[in-house]
Amino acid sequence: MFMTLIGSWCFAFNYILAETVQTLPGAPTGKELAEKCGAVSTMVCGVYMCFYTFPEWDRVVEDRVIDAGGDWGIIVVCSLALMTSQMIHAVNYFNLVKNAGAVSVGVLQSCRAISTFAISALLFCERQASQCFTVNRGISSVIVSGGILLYSNAKAKKPKR
Repeated sequence: MFMTLIGSWCFAFNYILAETVQTLPGAPTGKELAEKCGAVSTMVCGVYMCFYTFPEWDRVVEDRVIDAGGDWGIIVVCSLALMTSQMIHAVNYFNLVKNAGAVSVGVLQSCRAISTFAISALLFCERQASQCFTVNRGISSVIVSGGILLYSNAKAKKPKR
């Protein structure tokens, strides 16, 4: 639970950092920032893959795919779809942070978390118990929804500059 909290704080810091960078004079566009972050992430992942994944390919990848009865064709198609969706997400994310601000993006992430709870419960509960909607998730959803409504109401009442 502690690591989840640390991860959440890191993501929150990422929103603030992205907004700060995009408000500096000569700031990159959302697309440019996404490209730069993507290039750095690709390099970091590439180094990890070169030193860990590829040398251990049989154990960490191939054996698991075979054990699960996986289909390499489906894995490649899904990987390409994931990369494409992440690229689109990154460009839109940086544009959204620049135009809406870090706090608003954080509030939208809360909406996404609630949606994830609901959709994963509907689609995966029968297959994996950890995906089911629980009392704690229900309470969390109500608290987060209340916060979203309060924030939206306060923002709507705030005079435009």
